[in-house]
Amino acid sequence: MTGVVDRRARAAARGQGAARRLAAVEDPERVTGMLRTAERLAGASRSDVVLAVAAASRAAQSWLRTEVAHAMEDRPAVPIVELGRAGGGAGVIAEALRQLRPGFVIAEHGGLVVPREGDFRPLGVALGCPLLVVR
Repeated sequence: MTGVVDRRARAAARGQGAARRLAAVEDPERVTGMLRTAERLAGASRSDVVLAVAAASRAAQSWLRTEVAHAMEDRPAVPIVELGRAGGGAGVIAEALRQLRPGFVIAEHGGLVVPREGDFRPLGVALGCPLLVVR
């Protein structure tokens, strides 16, 4: 993998300590792979991992959070958060990401966080960290 920048030093300078690796989960079948990638990146920089769930509706987001929590029963130390208000759109998700202050974000291409097409400006403005887009 090329072009990956660890912003841990920059985050520490801002007083945030070790920056978190955030995996944005939109499909429960992707939890294992997204978590494994985040843990590998976190292990290299001794940082924490956070799973963030995003869905198009409140019911879907609640269901997704429950499914992810069930998949993570053997790892209770990994926090699960919701990305913004369900159905809020790209701007709401981007603002939720900004508030979490991640040091690295892993997201699926073609989902709510990184859509296949459209305006990427809110995401680009909100993120002050690298973004790894997976297929």
